[in-house]
Amino acid sequence: MIDLILEMRAGESDRVVIDLNAAGYRVLNGYFPETGNESMVTDSFDLMVTGTTEADLESKIRAVELALSYARDHQHGPDGVWLLFSPHSGVLDEWQSRVSGGVVLHDSKLARRWKETKAKVEVVVERRGYWETVDPVTLTVDNGGGDPGTSANIVNHEDAGAGDDFFVEIEGDDIIGGLPAPAIIEYKNTTNTARTVNNLLVGHFAASAPHNPPVATSLILEGTGSNDANCSGGAYLGLSWSDENESQAANWSVATLAFRQRSYKFVARFQATFAYSDLWMKIKLLSGSDILAETRWALMEASRSLQVIGSIQIPPFRHGNYIDIGNLTIGLYEKRAGGAGTANLDFLAMIPQDSWRKFKAISGLAYNETLMDNPVTETLVTAAGEAFKVTHMLDEGNPVMLQPGVKNVLYFLHDCDDGSAAIARTANVAVKYHPRRLSV
Repeated sequence: MIDLILEMRAGESDRVVIDLNAAGYRVLNGYFPETGNESMVTDSFDLMVTGTTEADLESKIRAVELALSYARDHQHGPDGVWLLFSPHSGVLDEWQSRVSGGVVLHDSKLARRWKETKAKVEVVVERRGYWETVDPVTLTVDNGGGDPGTSANIVNHEDAGAGDDFFVEIEGDDIIGGLPAPAIIEYKNTTNTARTVNNLLVGHFAASAPHNPPVATSLILEGTGSNDANCSGGAYLGLSWSDENESQAANWSVATLAFRQRSYKFVARFQATFAYSDLWMKIKLLSGSDILAETRWALMEASRSLQVIGSIQIPPFRHGNYIDIGNLTIGLYEKRAGGAGTANLDFLAMIPQDSWRKFKAISGLAYNETLMDNPVTETLVTAAGEAFKVTHMLDEGNPVMLQPGVKNVLYFLHDCDDGSAAIARTANVAVKYHPRRLSV
């Protein structure tokens, strides 16, 4: 016998469970879930309902109708109804699908069965087109900074030689199921200073097996020329320009094959903030002097070290295979209405954008506080000890969708409430998810 349950939830802990194979209910001829395409699907099954009295029978039928009505009025948020199903009775491996409505249909023998305090009904359920585990799974994460575990420490830049990583990776066999599933990200500020985390940037690369993601160090275009121990690689590049016209401020050569025809967000970290309010920057991808792709102009914010510029696909054209078109040039361009100026570039990060998420501070994430982003329950909240509060809002992006069966890598950069973005700042990251599949 299968396990089939309708569960009404109000928040995390208040639940009304209707076991459809116990206490007066019995599913007839089994339950065969429809396989959808991740949108809504409609299932139906026959249910025999038995009461101890006519009033009890009516109450049992009304309970199912109430659950379906409640589902129709609560399709999002913490309140709602889920259908739990397992083909193995008594085995606690139910998968759930959120219900958005439904109806109870009686057959022509209602009057005769009612006298026996029985009713045979058809239950029609509209639900989401996928199943996911009831409880989240904590994933094993890893990087070069420590052993694999339920969380990993990261640093606010990338320097493999120093054991500093701005990413966590999840091995392909850890993500199960048949569908991408949203990552539940728990980001803990472990830097013991008065500065709070302001903007938090999260990128994502899902490998195309058997091809691995780009080496993390290849995603950081270092500035060189002037020594500074507080910069990535121990140096920064002094930029200068002489007038208000567009000019190339810096360039780097990159081997394009490794970037797998994906889109990358370019994020600049400056060695020091600047006061300009009229400085614009863009990125161009060049082959020699030919421009293959370019971002729009982005206005740089005064008094901020970390600046988001724009996105480019590398290589910039889709091919039917991973074709090596050799080295291309990444050019950083500027223009400033006020004319001549200078800036000191620490590095230019290329953040993969298979998924992209940007959080903007309301009050900032303090030391030992954890920002918890849970797209499944549609919550974004900060844990501060035993209490919860709101420190951030989602500024850009959709949930990070973990791809099953391949390596997934998440990348993090942040700045602080005073505009700084020290490379020595640290955080601890844990990633959870609810595996998803189309059928069970």
